Amino acid sequence: MQLDLVKKKFELYDLAPFYICVTNSAGQILYANKAVEMNSHNGAFYIYDCIQALFQKSYLLINERLREVLNSQKTISEVVLLLEQDPLLSSIFNAKQVEEECIVFFFKSQQEVEQSTVQLFLNSLVNETPEVVICYTITGEIVVWNFGAEELFGIKKNSLIGQKITEIPLNISILEEKDVVSEVLKLQQGKGKVIEKEVKIGEKIQYVKITAKLIYNEANEIIGVSKCFSDITPYVTDSQLLQKHIENLQYLNDIWESLSQNLDVQNILQIVTDVTTKFSGASYGAFFYNSLTEDGEAMKLFTLSGAKREDFMKLGMPRNTDIFKKTFNSKQGFIANDITQHHDFGKNPPHNGLPKGHLPVKSYMSIPVFSMAGENMGSLLFGHPEPGKFSQEHITMMQSIASQAAIALENSKLLKNVRTLSDKKDLFITVVGHELRSPLTTIKGFIQVLREVNQDNELCIYIEKVLEQVDKLNLLVDDLLDIGQIEAGKISLEKSEFCLSDLVKDTIETVLYAQNTHEIVFDNREAMLITADKRRVQQVLYNLIYNAVKYSPDADKVLVQIKSEKSEVIVKIIDYGIGISEKHIHNIFDRFYRVPSKKNISGIGIGLFLCSKIIKKHGGTLSVNSVLDEGSEFIFKIPKNTFRHENFYS
Repeated sequence: MQLDLVKKKFELYDLAPFYICVTNSAGQILYANKAVEMNSHNGAFYIYDCIQALFQKSYLLINERLREVLNSQKTISEVVLLLEQDPLLSSIFNAKQVEEECIVFFFKSQQEVEQSTVQLFLNSLVNETPEVVICYTITGEIVVWNFGAEELFGIKKNSLIGQKITEIPLNISILEEKDVVSEVLKLQQGKGKVIEKEVKIGEKIQYVKITAKLIYNEANEIIGVSKCFSDITPYVTDSQLLQKHIENLQYLNDIWESLSQNLDVQNILQIVTDVTTKFSGASYGAFFYNSLTEDGEAMKLFTLSGAKREDFMKLGMPRNTDIFKKTFNSKQGFIANDITQHHDFGKNPPHNGLPKGHLPVKSYMSIPVFSMAGENMGSLLFGHPEPGKFSQEHITMMQSIASQAAIALENSKLLKNVRTLSDKKDLFITVVGHELRSPLTTIKGFIQVLREVNQDNELCIYIEKVLEQVDKLNLLVDDLLDIGQIEAGKISLEKSEFCLSDLVKDTIETVLYAQNTHEIVFDNREAMLITADKRRVQQVLYNLIYNAVKYSPDADKVLVQIKSEKSEVIVKIIDYGIGISEKHIHNIFDRFYRVPSKKNISGIGIGLFLCSKIIKKHGGTLSVNSVLDEGSEFIFKIPKNTFRHENFYS
């Protein structure tokens, strides 16, 4: 079409207040109305030059896109269709085909372009965000349904815009209330703004955080609701894994506490079998434990969980098949998703697989149990009739429990050894005590005869000292024999009523006779009658007062106090000697325990042990307060009149 004909054809557009251009298919301007001529100062010859001239901004992206369309070598109708459908270009102008060779560009105003551009960017932002964004009016019509919503719900927005949100069948509930109005009211109250929920999309479980906000117009009136769905599955999954890890640690701690309180081998094996079977989800579990009989022969004890013992007993002990080599000889855990499909399964006669009557097993797991020294202590075996029930996570957890079990079993073995040695020691003490008593009785008898015939002789002084030492030996033998009696639970109390004050005075005299280096002050203001075993109470008094003198070599005084309080008497023995450090206080009443001392004071550590047992037998308590290098205060309390059980272990 000739240029003058074009101008004449479109001269009706001259007075239009907006910009109009007519171009050929290449974008060359054939006609521009007066609004364009008045504002185009750059003499634009092509439509993409005109855009910059008219709007006085460098719309580089738009120009580039426009050049791409106009130079696409397509037919003019195809070019116009591309221009109409392009969201970027349509924000600047509307394009229409006229005649067969021309395109009319109706440009939007600067304000319209800016609004359109902002809307374009907003649409792009909403659509490209990874979250799901949905907006609907207060009457429920959907106005925004971004690409994320299309992907999540599987429905394109073109078929939804303008439809009621309540009428669309969705696999996830968008409304948290019965209708939009109720939801708006709840949001106005500040409730339900952020919700986290588990949803199922197809076969997949996801976790989403739904953030809801009200939409207001310029008059601050509520016109709708916007909702953003964020996928928080990774965060929830990580949180669940962390929580599960914490629970596993707590579970391990509980198991360890339970194991540490049980030193019996059978109990340990049963606890471990029960907890591991339950935790692994196995249908049945067994613990095969290598042990030695008293004759040194090997045997395998085992405990069961989830199955009857007779179900295993009739099968006999596991044989050294290729499968069980992995179980008993490997240091690694072993899993078979389906043991019947394993390449080592069914190769060993006579059963060539599971023995007749064996519990059904598909899933199989074994966990070896090794001591700290690397000794194979046994294995945990687990089975389930369905395949694929065990995982690496189970192996990791089971290995932790197996390590704890190994420690508990070693502790049990050590305790058994200690008890054996202790029994031998007690037997030795009892035998030695009885063997010493007879010669000591004979020695004391002969010395007493010597004292009678040498009363007026200088030898009498030495004979008395020998008698003192013999008496000390007799007391020591009595103490040793008492320990044996206490351990056997054979000591009973012979109770009678007596005056405690008089007994304390007699005991002080006995101590002074043997050790007269200190002044022993007895603070007593009343006679005090009690019912107890007089000989045993004096044994306690003698030990405590004698110790007070013995362990205060640099002092010269010991204080003894007794006091009556309602139904009990309180006795205190106070010295100003070497004292006891805090770290030794808690062990002072243990059998054969000796507090280290620079003074090298002799003793074997049985006196205080016996005292504590005798006082406990009377239903009382024995305690000590002490400061190192300042002295000690031993306090015992016993009921004035009580008849308790007659056995030390009752």
